[in-house]
Amino acid sequence: MVILVEDGKEATATFRNFKKQTVTLTKEDASDGSKIAGCQYEIIHIDGKGAWRATGETDAQGSISWVGVPDGTFLVRECSTVSPYILDATPQYVTVRNGMAPSLKFLDSKYPGLSITKLDKQSGEIITSPATFRVEQIDGDYTIDVVTKNGVANITDMPVGSFKITEKVSPSGYVIDENCGYISLNPGESKQYIAYN
Repeated sequence: MVILVEDGKEATATFRNFKKQTVTLTKEDASDGSKIAGCQYEIIHIDGKGAWRATGETDAQGSISWVGVPDGTFLVRECSTVSPYILDATPQYVTVRNGMAPSLKFLDSKYPGLSITKLDKQSGEIITSPATFRVEQIDGDYTIDVVTKNGVANITDMPVGSFKITEKVSPSGYVIDENCGYISLNPGESKQYIAYN
């Protein structure tokens, strides 16, 4: 700061110091807003004013508070999450200025799930004899073979994407269904696929 003062005059300069602040992060389920504990985060000073960084884990209230954060711009990213949630790979940015620190909210979605139900085409009743299905991701490399139990096979923690469903072994007394089924799964979504024999 430069102050020019004329001869015989006085000048006053005021300097303000701001306390370091607390940056708070909240982690919630994208579908119902419930708080998620046990997720790891990192906050990194990125604007060249220092090398401040810290890590933290969300508590039972889905919250992390970083204390003593200096002024500057920070990148905040999720390093790990808990099952059955999908890691949010998109970082958020926060700027602390003049002692003011905004809070952050991250939302995680659960992995999709799929339930395959085997029904008799004529009666509509569940076929309790086991059938084997292959579920193949069309836009990825996920593949799993599942066997129905009492007419149902449940798959959890699937990746997001589109899938082809093929019957590999038909239930006892039935002819294999040569038709393939197709289904798409979004984050947090669970769907049912009905297969007829």
